[in-house]
Amino acid sequence: MKDDRKLFIIIELLLAVVTVILAVILFEEQQPQTPKRISLVIQDSDASQWAALKYGMQMAAEDQDMTLFVVNTSASLTVADELDTIKDEISRGSAGIIVQPLPGSQLQDQLRQYAAKVPLILIESQTTGTSADEQTATDETAAAVSPAESLPVVEADHTGLGQALAQTILSDYNGKLTGKTIGLVISNAGSAAAQAREAGFRQALQTSGADISWTVAETDTDRLEAALPAQPQADIVAALDSRSLTTAGSCAADKNLHGAVLYGIGNSTEAIYYLDTGLVKTLIVPDEFKIGYQSLTEIAKSIKRLLYQPQSQLVSFSLLKRDNLFAKENQDLFYALSQ
Repeated sequence: MKDDRKLFIIIELLLAVVTVILAVILFEEQQPQTPKRISLVIQDSDASQWAALKYGMQMAAEDQDMTLFVVNTSASLTVADELDTIKDEISRGSAGIIVQPLPGSQLQDQLRQYAAKVPLILIESQTTGTSADEQTATDETAAAVSPAESLPVVEADHTGLGQALAQTILSDYNGKLTGKTIGLVISNAGSAAAQAREAGFRQALQTSGADISWTVAETDTDRLEAALPAQPQADIVAALDSRSLTTAGSCAADKNLHGAVLYGIGNSTEAIYYLDTGLVKTLIVPDEFKIGYQSLTEIAKSIKRLLYQPQSQLVSFSLLKRDNLFAKENQDLFYALSQ
């Protein structure tokens, strides 16, 4: 009898605790909720290449009842600056962090520490172990961290982007590139994204007979602008990211690409302009709107659901030529890029 009475008391106490917990939950649900703040940390935050990305995040924030805060940064943002910025945003009460990781050996471990405090997701690229100054991207150095060690990331299929760019060049030349010289332009060479794009590009051209005669890899736009006209004449120039494409487009407009045919990957209104004016032959555009929308949605899910872990996702891309530029299927893309 005494044991039965003890068991009864224990059950009563447990029921009382559960009742109190449920009451607190119901009370909190009935209170007006201030939208949680999610911080976005990207390099050169006001650059036009981020227009579609930020628009996608804004749409997702409205759908998820969250507040998006875009941290103001410059093109000269360093790894140390980026880490300090994330730390500051967490201390100011951000419930989640979305970050474009810069190349750098100390970034991965530090981001993992921050991810243990608040939900965190990467965009555009996985982290790498080296900075742009420590490593030049080649098809033999395209590995970043292993999937088991990686943080969740929403990004384009970078290898596929590089391959698609090479394939459109092959198509335009009927697969005959023997004797043709190609110059490569990269503005973020140390990133995992750039490494994968270059690896995909080189792989697709491996048996084409083309000669990739030079590569310009500069993170600083002024140095990139100065370096391009100094390169030997090439038949084709391929720009592997938005900043390198707009820089190369500007050089072509000033007749400083020595007559090379320009192809590239980009996601800005400037890139569209250079395609429309014929300075770019083919433009491949990653779906930045979806990267923005999906990354913020993943963070919002993690904020709302205690045990939910943000998931990595790959997004698609579009291939644009001058003759299909204003086709109906591209209208949503133009709208997002112009926001």
